Amino acid sequence: MIIVVDTSVIVKWFINEPGHDLARQFLHPERDLAAPDFAIAEAANVLWRRQRSGEIGSEQAEESLRQLPLFFKHLSPASDLVLDSLRMARELGHSVYDCMFLVLAASLPEGCLLTADDRFIAKVATTRYEQLLRPLADSPLPREH
Repeated sequence: MIIVVDTSVIVKWFINEPGHDLARQFLHPERDLAAPDFAIAEAANVLWRRQRSGEIGSEQAEESLRQLPLFFKHLSPASDLVLDSLRMARELGHSVYDCMFLVLAASLPEGCLLTADDRFIAKVATTRYEQLLRPLADSPLPREH
């Protein structure tokens, strides 16, 4: 199984907030993690905002960004996903950015999207994409050995 993680989960890897411990359970060396490549920039923006608000320091933000790409086995070019993401965004009435993660999950064999974004979960519920979602709040997937 390849697990696509969105920015709502990525940020929890580095910031001690609700869901932090649960999100970090997915950082197993044998885990197949994937994301669109723009997730790095999106996470950088969130870390910058948290730094600006004083929630984290600049060293923590920079070290987080140095580590981040190392967690992924697959970083897919956003340009490969954007057209289908636009179509999905139109269908769901939700942002292209968030849909890009779901499009990636749908394109991967046994792919799923791990998210802590309750708004997106609500939008996708009862759609044909619902089976691709794995809300972080639900029980974590078992660790791979």
